[in-house]
Amino acid sequence: MPHSILLPIDGNPRATQPIERCMRLARANAASVVAMYLLPCDDLATPEDDSYLPESERPASIVHSSNALREVEAAAAAAGVPCIVLTRCAAAPGAAMIAAAREQNCDMIFLDAMEHAPDAACLSALRQCGIPLAAPV
Repeated sequence: MPHSILLPIDGNPRATQPIERCMRLARANAASVVAMYLLPCDDLATPEDDSYLPESERPASIVHSSNALREVEAAAAAAGVPCIVLTRCAAAPGAAMIAAAREQNCDMIFLDAMEHAPDAACLSALRQCGIPLAAPV
């Protein structure tokens, strides 16, 4: 039974159903969700807190990440699931997921909401890190 689930997202336009499945899993186990948007590292060359910049001057991926994370927060609120959100650089997506899961004390990683499936090396690292992966539906 997970207590805290890492939900990596990457802007998948078809993530609504996987996010809802994650929220049902969290609610059923009284778990919290940590939603993490994976950004290309180049986009973090601007300050992470670029809220002082007009939206038109922010990198599109950062604007998109904010919108996607707000959607996850709304889904969590609707499900009654505690949720925090964060953004990470994704030069090595597996390493970013593992680091975030460990930093946030997550005991499960839910990969289904990502548009870009992890490659074999990333999946291998995730399987070896000791944090269970939620089984895809």
